[in-house]
Amino acid sequence: MPESAHPSDGESPTGFKKDLERYLDKYDQSVLTQWICAVRRIDFSDVNVFLVASVPGIYKAVEANFWEYKKLAHVLSRCATLPPDAQ
Repeated sequence: MPESAHPSDGESPTGFKKDLERYLDKYDQSVLTQWICAVRRIDFSDVNVFLVASVPGIYKAVEANFWEYKKLAHVLSRCATLPPDAQ
């Protein structure tokens, strides 16, 4: 994508681009800056997967929903359906 593209351009229906950027940014390592910039220039609009990641730290409130089991719970509640005999 062109450098003039808005950061949300090329986002996937699952929010993969935003989640990948958030994951890389969480490590707060200058060596990852070039990777974050590269991710921002990629068109992920056809990506149809979720990123469920774990990062070190203790998270509260809204930020806790981005990681680990809370993110997995969100993805499953949004996309999974139980078979009729399991309900």
